[in-house]
Amino acid sequence: MDLLVYLATQQGAVVTADDLIEHVWAGVSVTNDSLYFSISQLRKALDREDGGASHIETIPKRGYRLTRPVEGIGGDAPEAKDSTAAPDRPPAATVRQFRIPALLWPVAALAVIVTVALAWMQRDPGPIVIPPRSVAPPNAVAVMPFIDLVPGTDYTYFSDGITTETINRLARVRGLQVVARTSVEKYKDTELDIIQIGRELGVGTVLEGSVRKEGDRVRISVQLIDAVTGFQVWSDTYERELSSVFEIQNDISRHIADSLQLTLNSVLADTDGTEPQPAVNSGAIEAYLLGLEAFRTGSFEALAEAVGRFEEALRLDPAFKPARVALADTKLMLLNTGASYDRTLIDEAESLVRDVLTASPDDAAAHRVLALVHQWRADWVEAETELNRALELAPSDSQAMVQLADIKSVLGEFDTALQLLGRAVRFDPFGSGALMKFGNAQQRVGLFAGARESFERARQSNPSNPNNAWMLGKLQVEDLGELAEGLNSFLHSAETDPKDYEIAAYVGMTYLSLDMLDAAEPWRRRAVELGPDTVTTQALEVAYLAQAGNEAHAAALAQQAIAERSMRFGAHSMITGSMIIIAVNHLIENGQADEAVQLLEKTARRAADNGESDNPDFDARLSEEFLLAFADIPRRRLVALAAAYRAAGRQDLAAQALQKAVVGRLGSLAAYRENMRNEDYLVEAEARAVEGDADGALEMLEAAVDANLYFNWQIRLTRNYAFRALRADPRFVSLLERVRLKVEAEKAMVTQPVTLITTALR
Repeated sequence: MDLLVYLATQQGAVVTADDLIEHVWAGVSVTNDSLYFSISQLRKALDREDGGASHIETIPKRGYRLTRPVEGIGGDAPEAKDSTAAPDRPPAATVRQFRIPALLWPVAALAVIVTVALAWMQRDPGPIVIPPRSVAPPNAVAVMPFIDLVPGTDYTYFSDGITTETINRLARVRGLQVVARTSVEKYKDTELDIIQIGRELGVGTVLEGSVRKEGDRVRISVQLIDAVTGFQVWSDTYERELSSVFEIQNDISRHIADSLQLTLNSVLADTDGTEPQPAVNSGAIEAYLLGLEAFRTGSFEALAEAVGRFEEALRLDPAFKPARVALADTKLMLLNTGASYDRTLIDEAESLVRDVLTASPDDAAAHRVLALVHQWRADWVEAETELNRALELAPSDSQAMVQLADIKSVLGEFDTALQLLGRAVRFDPFGSGALMKFGNAQQRVGLFAGARESFERARQSNPSNPNNAWMLGKLQVEDLGELAEGLNSFLHSAETDPKDYEIAAYVGMTYLSLDMLDAAEPWRRRAVELGPDTVTTQALEVAYLAQAGNEAHAAALAQQAIAERSMRFGAHSMITGSMIIIAVNHLIENGQADEAVQLLEKTARRAADNGESDNPDFDARLSEEFLLAFADIPRRRLVALAAAYRAAGRQDLAAQALQKAVVGRLGSLAAYRENMRNEDYLVEAEARAVEGDADGALEMLEAAVDANLYFNWQIRLTRNYAFRALRADPRFVSLLERVRLKVEAEKAMVTQPVTLITTALR
């Protein structure tokens, strides 16, 4: 809306891109993408009504101008702008206040939403917010990475751990807005002054500190600085035994709260410092801080190390609650990253955090991790309750905000999810975790330019975390059609974490998408070696066998994987979905439609039970009516089930399955019909083909390719059970030729694949 208003005030004059960015995004560092996106959204809304010339004209190499006159409704008209660059502009109009026609009110609402969301979605990797000094509140605090003052030693893990613990304590102070550790980390060893840092982070107060560890003694010095004036507000030095080091964080929190006239929450207020706190085994503290360092790295190997460190801490001090919460968090992270498929880790994590909450019911971190347990069990109500409690106890916890956004996304509340993620990014503007989740949400609703920028920022903020480059690669190959660029992102990710079999599977599948079977082979072997019998590895194996001409073996492996595994099957649908296509296509073409029905019904029932039922009577007590009426089955499986029913002559059940697929599809996409992804069009095409609507299916397939459906196209298009009757259709043949030409062009951009493979696998 600000952009539209500013164009209107220029009375038809040509305005350069730099001028627009300077006036509309004043005080905020953004790229031209923000301008391009906003111009595009305004045109889409404004030009829809009359179908004539665009309301906003692009003047090549000069800028933009509003082509429609603006009606004034009062107030003095500003002086007409002198624009020698646009002598043919319309006459000046009164524009101090203007009336927005009724048809443009939806545009205004849209623009407000876009302005708020894109302020965080589409900024460059530089400073996110540069607010005027007068608006940076003193209760917005950034804790700079503490400096290790012990010469000739490598105690970085210790000073970093103390920084993290200090931030965690401050996050529990009501009225304090604390920047997350992942954002202040970029200022480690920086030469920027406090005033500049305060501007970049949008804070009014900065805490600096140093740590000197000598044997079992720790000396921590801190100073609180006004980030507007650069003057010191308060400073102090603490010296304790290592076993009492965490008392210092409570003391610092109290002093900051006193300095800023804030109120401590009940957890900290109950401990006034007059009574000694229970000492922690010094070896346990060392192990715990080393575990935090490994957890931050995020690779499979590092997460395994973190588990060992936290377990060591608990062996040395079973009552050490932070280590218990961190161990639970890490066990769930093993599942989340695919480092493990052992669902007993969920029970183990729950036991750990419930022990903590029994002793300390107001432990915010324990509530957040317990919410993760509920999320893994798809208990969204309990998860949301725990997260609300966590945020009540730790209002600055950006991780809890991100988790709550995850739940809102699952429930289809995308607007709320984006708001929560925007809030998380405000508390963690350079944190790769918050940025990655924000990118996920943007990608899900079709905001691909914003998603790309979020993933890029995440990668630059934390290049050692392989997931950041991996997520960028997924966006590139899945939604942008950039197979060569996506391959490079995957290779960088694989080089960062050479033991991650999922990354290896994506590299291999990208090579297969490029018709580079030989280049895919070492990645297939690497994935099998690192993650035998896992879903993503099996999916790569199925695709490789199919493209190598061994369809029967590929189909058998796909059927086995579908029958035996439901966990994480949907987490990598862009790869694992190929197994459903291969299995169903093979069974139907070989006259085994009944077997296809049995296979899909079984996996659907397992998915409905969240993959947790070991009851041998489970299949028997779920009828087809229950399956179709209540089970939360992904649309692709429903369409596949409909195809199998139809091939088996069970037309009534086929119709029911398709109807459920349609309801689910429209319900999830109603708010984003202009941002459908290629997978949405593909499933729509499958459904129409199964219904017998060839023209409708081809129309949707063409839309899917327009939306960059190139990844895994050999299976999703050419071997798809739904398109058997279309394979000889000239439109279908032409479409495949178009895809092949695009893939050949992408393949030509892949240089020295053998060198890249060697580097990444070294």
